[in-house]
Amino acid sequence: FSVLARKVQELNAEIHARRRTQAGLEEALLRNETLLRELHHRVKNNIQLILGLFSAAERDTRSQEVRAFLSDAKRRLIAIGTAQNLMYQSQLMRTLSLAPLLRALCEAIGAAFRTAGRIEVSTVEADVSNDTAFPLALILNELVTNAFKHGCPADDSVVDVAMGRDGAEYVLTVQDGGPGIAAEGSGRRSSGLGLVQGLCRQIGGSFTIENADGARCIVRFPAQTLEEVGA
Repeated sequence: FSVLARKVQELNAEIHARRRTQAGLEEALLRNETLLRELHHRVKNNIQLILGLFSAAERDTRSQEVRAFLSDAKRRLIAIGTAQNLMYQSQLMRTLSLAPLLRALCEAIGAAFRTAGRIEVSTVEADVSNDTAFPLALILNELVTNAFKHGCPADDSVVDVAMGRDGAEYVLTVQDGGPGIAAEGSGRRSSGLGLVQGLCRQIGGSFTIENADGARCIVRFPAQTLEEVGA
């Protein structure tokens, strides 16, 4: 009986030690979650602050070139802020849901071009890593912005945004109803598309343009870019 009693005491001591360890881990987890929420909140506030500074500078300048530059910078920052806000709302460390991300981005971009037309979005369901979400947000911003600026000849014009799966790749397509890229020549449209090419390389993708009843911009990137998150 003495041996049994000693074993029971040892088990009780081990249980109490494990409970203390578990309580410590739960407290650390709660503290980290609080810090993460605070970090997201600060980033969101800082983005809003910078947007306010850009807006103020845009109002103060008389240069059309500077105003256009600030307007483009604001839209790019809004795209980043949209992805950041979704990450904050989901409270996930590594992934974002692709469909809500694309729809939120298109809604934010479309709000800046209310009289230029509308966006129609179709997308597959998938999870995208945070490392991919932000370049993808900027890519979509550039393509849709260019479509509104150069490919929407009437107020009822439509910009089609589609994300689909093609074998081992995901394919993002942005189609407008304008005169096409070749008719536009170089200039600001080409500079924005140069940024898209660099961002595509960042996520291991490719970028092509077709002229088919307007400009059709196609971004292809490996499915592994999305799926490796859950591997």
